[in-house]
Amino acid sequence: GKMSVSFSNKDEAQEVLELVRYANVEAHKPLVEDELTFLAKYPKIAKKLLTLSPLEKL
Repeated sequence: GKMSVSFSNKDEAQEVLELVRYANVEAHKPLVEDELTFLAKYPKIAKKLLTLSPLEKL
């Protein structure tokens, strides 16, 4: 199906598109509508969640 998302400007749209690409690679499968909506609504949170870093030694 189709979903409609609006962005305030081209830069915001580019940022979300980049997050979608990273999330798609990390998930190893197509994203579902809820995931895409989350990325569009909360790009800063999504960016933090998608940031990979090695675990610190305990």
